[in-house]
Formats: sequence, C-alpha cells, structure tokens
Amino acid sequence: MLDGQQELCNRRVDETETRRAVRLVFELYRKRKRLLEMQMIPHVEPAPAKRGYENAMDPKYIHAQGVNPSAPIDRPMDPDDRRREYCHSIEHSVRCLPEYQAEIMRRCYMVKEAPGTGGLLPSDPSVHQELRNEGWLVGITYFYTQKEEAIMQLAEAWRCIRFVKDEI
Repeated sequence: MLDGQQELCNRRVDETETRRAVRLVFELYRKRKRLLEMQMIPHVEPAPAKRGYENAMDPKYIHAQGVNPSAPIDRPMDPDDRRREYCHSIEHSVRCLPEYQAEIMRRCYMVKEAPGTGGLLPSDPSVHQELRNEGWLVGITYFYTQKEEAIMQLAEAWRCIRFVKDEI
C-alpha cells in the first residue's frame, strides 16, 4: 500500500471512494430489502380444483396452433422481482467471502437500522466486540484488515472500484 492507495493495472485505486461506493451498494441493498419486507404478502395456497376438473389442463399451458409454448414471453420484470434478484446477488457475493469477512460485512452493512437511530449502523468496535463475545477471538487490527480486504473484494466483484484521477 502506498499512502492508502493500491496499484492496480498501472492505475492507483482510490480506496476512500471505493469504500464509499461499496457502502452505497449496501445502502441500496438495505433499502430494497426494507421495501421487499414492507410489501410481503403471505403465500396463499391456490383453491382446490372443482369436482370433475381435477385433471383439466391449466389454462396457461393451452396455446393456439402455431404458437411455440416454450418460447419465452417478453414481459417487463416485476419491480419486486428486480429488488429480490438484487438482494440475492448481494447476499451471494457476501456468502462467497471467507467466513470471518462475510460475518463482518453482514453485521456492519446488512443489518436493519434500529428504529430511532436515524439510520445509523452499528459501529466497528461494537461489531468487533459482538464477534469476540461469540468466540471469534481476534484483535481489532485483524478485524479492520479483514474488513478492508472484504470491501476491496466486493468492490472488484461489483465493479465499483474507483481510481485516482490523474493530475496533469
């Protein structure tokens, strides 16, 4: 590391802006997750078929002659589906991190904001202490090193690495 910046492809990574970009991705994740939770509708089982229609073909599988039923139908994606897909992709990226780094990311950025805190997330020392209480016996320096590595790995995976603008 050179003055808080790394060399990558002959360009220097702006670590501060990269961290900010990763935090913005997590902020969007929390917002979309909150929207999904607010719009949750309990799953309703379909009504049983009426007597005599138990073996009838489902109307969505009946097609006019010459129509290819296996061809995908172009329908705009439901906003909830897009939110759900986004949240799953973020969660998958975090799951792919080493276990300790993934746990740090979950506790620092993927938790619900407590009501009345103005959207504040838990502080790093409190997350470190929680992890220590649960048996992760590591020092604060190691915690920060692992957090920084996780942020950079996620930035690379999400293609949100920011570079220092060249001064001419």
